[in-house]
Amino acid sequence: KPLPTDPKTQIKQEGERHQLFSPLSYAGEVIGALEVSRPQKVFSDEDQTFVEDICASVAMYIKTSLTLQHQELLLGRMHTFSKLHESFSSTMDLGKLLKLVLHSAIDLLGAEVGSVWLMDEEADKIHCEVADGPTKDKVVGMDVKKGVGVIGWVVENKKPSMIEDCSKDPRFSSLVDRKIGFVTHSMICAPLLVQGEAIGAVQII
Repeated sequence: KPLPTDPKTQIKQEGERHQLFSPLSYAGEVIGALEVSRPQKVFSDEDQTFVEDICASVAMYIKTSLTLQHQELLLGRMHTFSKLHESFSSTMDLGKLLKLVLHSAIDLLGAEVGSVWLMDEEADKIHCEVADGPTKDKVVGMDVKKGVGVIGWVVENKKPSMIEDCSKDPRFSSLVDRKIGFVTHSMICAPLLVQGEAIGAVQII
């Protein structure tokens, strides 16, 4: 059921069942709702007060829990950025750095697979330099034409793209999926920019 727009407890009746809806509110923000129903017996003022007290405690617990989760996520990202900075300072091995960046991105986003694609200006193609996940050995070394597929679009337009359902996006090309035996449902793809020029893209699935 949708959250009540009026942040007040409501008592209703549907047939023989009596329902009590109470919002989960914290600091003036409705973050959820509690529904209680029972047959025949009408809810009293005492019932309403009891449920509202429960909702106040539950809302505070939920909000505190969400805040802690958000803080842990931020701390995890800061730790990852710190590790990446150390790696950038300690090595100039491009392959090693790309693998580290890709692995970190996949881990942060809780994704399944990912790949880094770099422009080959001479061949006018985009080459998969590094990949991670169960299909990585099949993806590394593949080429896509500039402007083709989501990767091609991202590189050509120098803009990131987030797709929830690839089957409904006209930019998506299933060519890579067919070659490696994988089905891409959603993805995030971002260009690698150097002084305003796209040298490739990172794709996270």
